[in-house]
Amino acid sequence: MNPLYGIKRRLYRGGRPGPLARGINWIQRLQHSSGLLVPRYAVTLDVQAARGQAVLHRRGSEKVQLTEVPVADRPPILRHYLAVAPGARPHFPVDRGASDTAFAGIADRYPVFRIAAR
Repeated sequence: MNPLYGIKRRLYRGGRPGPLARGINWIQRLQHSSGLLVPRYAVTLDVQAARGQAVLHRRGSEKVQLTEVPVADRPPILRHYLAVAPGARPHFPVDRGASDTAFAGIADRYPVFRIAAR
C-alpha cells in the first residue's frame, strides 16, 4: 500500500477533514489568498454566469465576490503560484524562474480571480 494513503486516511478519518487537515487547508488558504487560478474550460464560464458571486463552505458559509484580474496584472500572481504550488508546475508552459516576459506571454491563457468578502 502507498504510504501516502495511510497519511490521507489519518487526515480524513470518516471522510471528513480532522484538525490537522483543517489546519493545513487554512495555511494553504493564506498562501493562495492573492487569487484563484482556474483553467478557462472549467470554472471560468460558471463564474461569469454567476456574475462572480460564490459561497465558500468552510466552518460555515461565507459569501464571496470573484473578480477577474486584468491580464496585465496576472504575471506576478502566476509566478507566485508556481513558486508555492509544485503540483501546478507541469500544467504551465513556463518554468517558475522564467522571465517576466514569459509570464506575460501566457497570462491571457490562465484566468485569475480576486476573492473578496461580500
